[in-house]
Amino acid sequence: MEDTLTSSSRRVILTIVNDVGPTSMPFNEFVVYRAGHVPGERHVVISWGGIDHERLRSAVPEAAARNITLLATGGSIRRLWQLCRETLVSLRREGTPAVVHLHQPKAGLMFHLVRAALPGRNPVVFTVHNAYDKYTWPNRVVSTVNYRLAAAVTFVSRSAERAYPAWVRRWTRIPALAVPNGVDLERIDALLRTLPDVPAPAVRRSGLQLVNVGRFVEQKNHRFLIDLLAQLPEATTLTLVGDGPLRPLVLEWAQQRGVANRVRFTGVVPREEVYRELLAADVFVSGSLWEGLPIAVLEAMALRRPVLLSDIGPHREIAEVGDGTRVLPLDVAAWVAELNRWAADGDQTLAQLGARNRRTMEDHLSLERMHRSYTRLYEQLTALEQGEGR
Repeated sequence: MEDTLTSSSRRVILTIVNDVGPTSMPFNEFVVYRAGHVPGERHVVISWGGIDHERLRSAVPEAAARNITLLATGGSIRRLWQLCRETLVSLRREGTPAVVHLHQPKAGLMFHLVRAALPGRNPVVFTVHNAYDKYTWPNRVVSTVNYRLAAAVTFVSRSAERAYPAWVRRWTRIPALAVPNGVDLERIDALLRTLPDVPAPAVRRSGLQLVNVGRFVEQKNHRFLIDLLAQLPEATTLTLVGDGPLRPLVLEWAQQRGVANRVRFTGVVPREEVYRELLAADVFVSGSLWEGLPIAVLEAMALRRPVLLSDIGPHREIAEVGDGTRVLPLDVAAWVAELNRWAADGDQTLAQLGARNRRTMEDHLSLERMHRSYTRLYEQLTALEQGEGR
């Protein structure tokens, strides 16, 4: 049935990723969600790197965990071959069809290096999570190899699809399609019910509380947010959730701009704490230079936060389907004017913007909507594999 998540047959999705963690998008938004929502479907995840089982134990709902098997190669190509072979041989004996899903160029390439020595010709899906033109040249080459060897290719946004060169896109046997990222609204709402002490959204009389969630890397452009904060009223604060190699430089820049006492660095925190930080803030801000379709922005919208975003393709794509999202060029003066206007308008304006963002998520960007498309694709590939096998 094309409009349901329910699978029409038993199936296993073999997911190959660089690593697995509580905030990993391929693991959470793909594996965990489908394991808890799609009857008849099981998941085997092979991580090229390590797996923090202790942290995952509390992050994965029990109903989903029963349908997930986690394996790690320890960075060994031989171990990757062994794990893939054992999994696929076992499934062939059961008569259970399998689809291989690749989410990252590196792990995907490792899989293709051992693929010829594996039993069967299981269909491969390659999902592009970022803009091709922002990859380094080695990653462009590796991504193109993954693209060429896949049976189907998906993009997490229309912007990511448009960024891929046309000469590469013509290679796929099944037309590539954009399947915009989504957020698990059920999971967010269930978690919210356990957080009764989170303050309701409101403009503080002393100033706005801004928040950003993301790794400290060039892409996220934290320096712009520090420059923005320096031009806002003294009582305005900024919370930066996450970690990464550029964190010391961002702190140093905040000190140079004289706003270090107004910036709070949380480091990496559990998902529940991320939601607490979003709920405690007035506005989510992102000055990213490029994205795929950012989950942090979507989660903020699902939590009814107003969002102010940089003028890049994926952010415009979000704004096109909802009227509560504001996108501006990276001009500090324009951002200052917008935030000051929101603060002057007061609680009602922020609440209205947040409510519109939530409706946008429900109508256009939920995980349920996203995975209807993936279920159709998996069904198509499974049917094709079984047809070729007869």
